[in-house]
Amino acid sequence: MIDILIGGEWRKARRPAGTFRSINPANREPLPGEYPISCWPDLEAALVAALGAVEGLRSAGPARTAGFLD
Repeated sequence: MIDILIGGEWRKARRPAGTFRSINPANREPLPGEYPISCWPDLEAALVAALGAVEGLRSAGPARTAGFLD
């Protein structure tokens, strides 16, 4: 099983629908690593985590948000 990062925690993908590899667009060579094609429960967990992050960023203010992005 492949690990995925959701909400700052690494966990096993629940039911990956397969995997894919990425390609360097500059030279079309395969990059190292394999990534899961996520199933709905993993996508839903990622969306819930993203919603929590949005709430935190909303209250952080522009300067703190800019520092985070840098």
